[in-house]
Amino acid sequence: MENRTENSRRYGGRWRKTQKIMKLCMLFLCAAFLQVSANTYSQEAKLDLKVNNASLEQVMNNIRRQSEFSFFFDDAAVKNISNITLDVRNARIEEVLAACLKGTGFSFRILDKTIILFREQPQTVEQQKFYKVQGKVVDEKNLPMPGVTVLLDGTQMGVSTNVDGDFTLSVPQEKGKLVFSFVGYKTVTVNYTDGKAVSVKMELETASLEEVQVVAYGAQKKRTVVSAISSVKADELKELPTHSLENLLQGHMAGVEISNISGSPGGGGSLVAIRGYNSLFVEGEGDDRNYGTPLYVIDGVPMQSFTSPVTGSNTLSDLDPSMIESIEVLKDAASAAIYGSRAGNGVILITTKKGQAGKARFSANFSYSASWLPAAPDQWGGNYERRYHLEALYNTLAPYKTADGTWKLPESYEEVYENRQDKGPMYNWFWGTTRPQNAIALQDSLNSFYNNSTHWWKQNYQVAKVLNANLQASGGNENVRYMIGAGYYDEEGIAVNTGFTRFNVLTNLTAMPAKKLRMDGQFSLTYSDRSRGSNAGSNASKMESITSDPTDTPTLLPGGGEVGRMMLQQLNETSEKNQSYSARFNLVLDYEIIRNLHLKLSAGVDFNQQNQNIFKPKALDPTYHFSTSEGTIARDISLINENLLSYNFSIKNRHNFDVLLGLSFQKDQSFNNKGSGSNGPNDHVHYVGAQGWGGDNGLNNVGDGTKDLFISAFTYLSNFDEERLNSYFGRVTYNFKEKYMLEATLRRDGSSVFGENVRWATFPSVALGWAFSEEPFMKRFYWLSFAKIRGSWGVSGQKFHQPYLAHGLLSPGHYTFHGNAGMLPNTSAGVINKNLSWEETNQYDVGLDISLLDYRFKVNLDYYYRYTKGQLNRITLPGNTQYLNFQWQNGMAISNQGIELELIADIFRETAVQWRMKFNLSRNWNRFEKSADGFDFNSQIIGRPLHQLMVFKTDGFYNSMDEVPKYYTANKEVQLIYDNDTRMVYLPGARKLVDLNGDGRITAADKYAAASPLPKAHGGFINEIRWKNLDLNIFFNYSIGRHALKIYDDFSLKPDASSVPLFADVTKLNAWSSAASTQAAYPKPQNYGLHYQYSGLFDCDIEKVHFLRLKQLTLGYNLEEKIVRKIGISSARFFVTAENLFLLTNYSGIDPELIDPTNGMDNLASYPLPRKFTVGLTVNF
Repeated sequence: MENRTENSRRYGGRWRKTQKIMKLCMLFLCAAFLQVSANTYSQEAKLDLKVNNASLEQVMNNIRRQSEFSFFFDDAAVKNISNITLDVRNARIEEVLAACLKGTGFSFRILDKTIILFREQPQTVEQQKFYKVQGKVVDEKNLPMPGVTVLLDGTQMGVSTNVDGDFTLSVPQEKGKLVFSFVGYKTVTVNYTDGKAVSVKMELETASLEEVQVVAYGAQKKRTVVSAISSVKADELKELPTHSLENLLQGHMAGVEISNISGSPGGGGSLVAIRGYNSLFVEGEGDDRNYGTPLYVIDGVPMQSFTSPVTGSNTLSDLDPSMIESIEVLKDAASAAIYGSRAGNGVILITTKKGQAGKARFSANFSYSASWLPAAPDQWGGNYERRYHLEALYNTLAPYKTADGTWKLPESYEEVYENRQDKGPMYNWFWGTTRPQNAIALQDSLNSFYNNSTHWWKQNYQVAKVLNANLQASGGNENVRYMIGAGYYDEEGIAVNTGFTRFNVLTNLTAMPAKKLRMDGQFSLTYSDRSRGSNAGSNASKMESITSDPTDTPTLLPGGGEVGRMMLQQLNETSEKNQSYSARFNLVLDYEIIRNLHLKLSAGVDFNQQNQNIFKPKALDPTYHFSTSEGTIARDISLINENLLSYNFSIKNRHNFDVLLGLSFQKDQSFNNKGSGSNGPNDHVHYVGAQGWGGDNGLNNVGDGTKDLFISAFTYLSNFDEERLNSYFGRVTYNFKEKYMLEATLRRDGSSVFGENVRWATFPSVALGWAFSEEPFMKRFYWLSFAKIRGSWGVSGQKFHQPYLAHGLLSPGHYTFHGNAGMLPNTSAGVINKNLSWEETNQYDVGLDISLLDYRFKVNLDYYYRYTKGQLNRITLPGNTQYLNFQWQNGMAISNQGIELELIADIFRETAVQWRMKFNLSRNWNRFEKSADGFDFNSQIIGRPLHQLMVFKTDGFYNSMDEVPKYYTANKEVQLIYDNDTRMVYLPGARKLVDLNGDGRITAADKYAAASPLPKAHGGFINEIRWKNLDLNIFFNYSIGRHALKIYDDFSLKPDASSVPLFADVTKLNAWSSAASTQAAYPKPQNYGLHYQYSGLFDCDIEKVHFLRLKQLTLGYNLEEKIVRKIGISSARFFVTAENLFLLTNYSGIDPELIDPTNGMDNLASYPLPRKFTVGLTVNF
């Protein structure tokens, strides 16, 4: 043990010494570029110095105070230099240093504003012979690496590679070793021989502690970060073509739950919950606000992330994942609180790719995918469907009340006839109660039109294709760098007549127009087109359902022929154009006032426009035979200006400070214009013009034929919203020797959304960190590479979506006064509440980061607690105030606490086969804490998790009329338990639904909160395996312990004269048939006339669901380097990817992920997640 400890110390000491030598050499190598500026400043800087018997360290401190110079040295003997006596006025720095170092054996050199002190080398009389060594340095992708330090082993002689990765070094030895180093890469030592070229391939450093971590408004070293941040790099997002950025993030990070509820191309479809569920479904707040969408920030600029209610397109679908460099998720308040009132649901930072100095690079990527429906539900149609519905209708009974007041089931047709009334009794549905009834589709089995077994799920879905292509060019020099990318994505939906097409361009430009001035500009433009099939013309939502409902179309109808032709005609003749345009522009000017003091001024614009036009031909209007055309244009624009002042400095290379101050001004505007015209000239004119629409004078006659009634052929609606946000904020970061760390932030936001007295809010945070592995007493633990404990507290917020809710709304009334319409309070806004304010989240976090066995194993463990208060609650008021009977209040509170685990293990790292495993696990406890009035709120039950499954309590089935509960009316008549109509009572064979409130009726008020649909745990499991030029990526995601309710099987069993498909196995249907049916799962098949018998909302059917999905399987091959060189390219890669390859689950339905975790019910309405197979090629030049 002692030997291993001593070896570890020696290795660590040698590594630290090598680091210092490399830093010193890097500074020397910069001399050629910085000498001119150094001379200029050194000549301008004048010093006054008077010391007596002072040490050199005291002199250096004096120089620091009078100038911008800093010192660098790598010899402890410098600190021993003393007995310096000087008295100079207005002296140049060179004069002062020469006097101080005279006779000490040390000399100096000035690079920019850094003074390097070093020992003077002894002079030799003989002229030494030098040898020239040349070579090239590339990265793992065979791309040239500029700026790599090349040193002769054991010396300070060296150079840096140029923009092409080439170097030339003169050395005094014919043979020897060269040491290559670069930040973030492993140091490489190679042998050289005079006259032979050296070729070196650099590998990324395993430890990555020196790697820079993107944070809010900047970047930090990973080892000094004291907040909870999870990252995903570009390499982890590639080769999975998708329209959804959120889909790519699923399973990669602990604490970030992503549920893909809909696979509709280009739509929202994904629910992102960072550290639990924090938002409630509140009327008027919109889908994205209700689902708790986090704040997305692209290259420092907050973006508008929403699903358009016009086209259904999600703005995140405008982003091309191939142009993203990294994604960081700020999970705790310490990292996110600096975004203040927008960070309550977490923050996701997106960094796009930038150009690098060096030779111009060009890359091209193309992939083709086939996608299809992974699984369809088991369906019993055709003759099974006909016989079930016929027999259920035939067996339908309805009781009647006898003369003595008792309830009786009829036993013959004669008994029905003798006691006939409107709603009972009934002995056979076809004979009815007062007259016969028919079900033609079921009865006419000899008609080929009704003699089919069409599987509409297979009929409505197709094998679809996905094309994905993008081009990128980058390069530049020290003064100008650029990156230009263009992408094309075309996804054909697996549901017929759905799809999404996107074309986008992104440009990132960095320029240094002056020595201390840097300019960064970004411009992106996206055009997209989205088809929604038979959903055309309906309102769009974030979680889009299937375009046509196979659960409601009888299988008895033919899938082809005339019916199929008519269905296709309806789809094709309904013309919907859903087009979206987005443009983002951001310009940043960075001026270095003095060394490390930067002033950044930025201006950004985020523009989104959605255009929709829907045309429906005359044939689709059976009443008036009018064609209709409806158009909508919605525009959303966000303007933001941010001004940052940052300064970082060190004291004695021990105390490191980073200070940030900022001002931010943001204005958001929304425009909406909508109009329509009806009764067009013909079905070929799809857009409304000044002529030809409506009858005479633009009026349509909608009378009944006996009387004329004229209405306008045109409608018009417009809307405008605006809100503003002004902020000032600051952050102070401190660390001592990168061992003890402190960070504090403060932000103050003022929003026009709130009332004058509560318009401003303050959001502070503080975080502490301790790298305890760097303590002397930890050195004996040689297996511990690095360990850090951190803790944080902070406050973040959220504003509500409706911009004028706190100011009161007025709407025009129906009456006029002197020709002017009166104004009345808007009934949807309630009684005005000028104290409506921020939603506020207090969050605590404790984390542990550990790296073991030379960074082979890395573990991140976090515990958090979040308490969110001030959420909107609609409170009913007694009576009314000017027709208003409610008021919005900040009344509700939610808590979330949880544990997160992230593990990275390099199982095989230095062998021929390399294997890296990543695993993450998140466990969350969610709780609804309070409401404004102290009562439960919809499905939110105080003291329990959010979004409870509200179902009926069941108690088997009724075996006889005697078992049906009886109540007495005010007239002392016997009344059996019922739900809506007193004559529609419960019968033998019906499911027992417990009357929890005891009112003698079964209504929605009898539902109770039975279970939570939120998962107990979720995460991902990734394996990356490499061997030579082959690599394999296997990616699983999983969910544990959620509750789900499959309702579509019960719903399909409701007898229907028009017939519907069956989604329960009627050949083995365990339905009640007699009192002996003690294990029955379904009621006796008959038409009960009761609302809830076939609703599926029963506690006995709730399932506890787990699933494991193979989300991605990618096999890639990188072309041999010698082949690549022959064809004149830098690299080439072929890959094949399978997505959603298989699903393991205990769920009795199809896919539990498609069940919205905010309601937990499966009605087969979600757009399925496709299975994809992709082949692709990436080429770099």
